[in-house]
Amino acid sequence: MPSLIQTFLSAPLARPAMIVPTLIMLVFSVFTLTAPMSPERLAPTITLGIVNQDEGLTMPPIKISERLLAGLSGQMPFQTRAFETPEAAEAALAAGAVSVVVGFPAEFSRNWPGSLNGCCLPRCRRVSRR
Repeated sequence: MPSLIQTFLSAPLARPAMIVPTLIMLVFSVFTLTAPMSPERLAPTITLGIVNQDEGLTMPPIKISERLLAGLSGQMPFQTRAFETPEAAEAALAAGAVSVVVGFPAEFSRNWPGSLNGCCLPRCRRVSRR
């Protein structure tokens, strides 16, 4: 009397019944292993370089760029690194020490929409100081 295994192996669909599920598992394994990383795992590896040359406003005496960075720093999932000059930031970017560089020019606060020292939107008006 043939055993159950011998009966199964002698059937015409026995080999495809064993090979097809194995190939499907291999294909899905390849796709899973080669998929791009999730943003949640990738974010801590990113370093943001910041060049803050903002001179700020004279009245009120604030630097809007510092306020923006203070508000974002607790919410950013990546690291930040400050640079004094754009050249130093570009060198770090070329060396791979930082992933991205953000620069705030000296007149950033003066050109902020709604500031009294200067304005870049048509709805704002300049106020002359005497």
